[in-house]
Amino acid sequence: MTIAGILRLAAFSPQSNDLRIMQLTAERLEAAGNKVTLYPEDTLWEKDIDERIIFSMARHDSTLLKLHHYESHGAIVINPVAGIRHCRRAEITRLMAKNHIPVPQSIVLDISAGSILPSLPPFPCWLKRADSWTQEKNDVCFIPDSDELHRCLSDFQQRNIRTAIVCRHIEGDIVKFYGVADTHFFHWYHPTLNNGLSLSGLEAINGRAHLYDFSVTDLAADMNRLAHLAQVPVYGGDCIVSPDGNYHIIDFNDWPSFSTCAEEAADAIARYILKHTEPDG
Repeated sequence: MTIAGILRLAAFSPQSNDLRIMQLTAERLEAAGNKVTLYPEDTLWEKDIDERIIFSMARHDSTLLKLHHYESHGAIVINPVAGIRHCRRAEITRLMAKNHIPVPQSIVLDISAGSILPSLPPFPCWLKRADSWTQEKNDVCFIPDSDELHRCLSDFQQRNIRTAIVCRHIEGDIVKFYGVADTHFFHWYHPTLNNGLSLSGLEAINGRAHLYDFSVTDLAADMNRLAHLAQVPVYGGDCIVSPDGNYHIIDFNDWPSFSTCAEEAADAIARYILKHTEPDG
């Protein structure tokens, strides 16, 4: 088979090295006898590609339109375009709440017209860009009081961000996780144990991990279910584990960099792609 991999624009992954997981996945697919070509995301804006099996990290609207066109003409795209769109923060938060997947108390705000704020979760809370994915440090803000909330909302409006989410702050351990639906691959870890902070460093607000006990089996099952609901088989995210062992999902993303487990993830992703694209798959 001939297979295309679509690389993600740097604007949508300012804090990670996404190239490695794409290269490793391509190597696994080639080892299985396939021909793989990796394309920069903006390649698709000006010309077509011939491959009709595509694995993609793309997020730009122009790329998604082209991939959707390919899908409508029989191409298989992993992750599907519908799933990538579901991962915009407002959409994925609504989807989780509707399907009883635990998320912090959250309110979606239309801030395009500077509307009066409704009743909000108590301070401290979080303000997050919700019309797209995080693209810079100030797209996610810790909010200790009303003054900071209004300052950050003003910044969002000046940057033409139209939709935001305010969500309750939950004390507990931050857990990062990565998975591939319908496989045995589910990897998790505590980022604050090994200085695994993002560029923003916001994980430090919850402090060092206390290693609260929780059910990894339940978390993996919930995220596999969400992967199906959202149509995002290759996924990653973050949750907060409270002292009582309950967890709340604070982020769920399409195709992360798998920074701590890229080799194992590439094995699982390649197996998933082959299973869902081979004639007898």
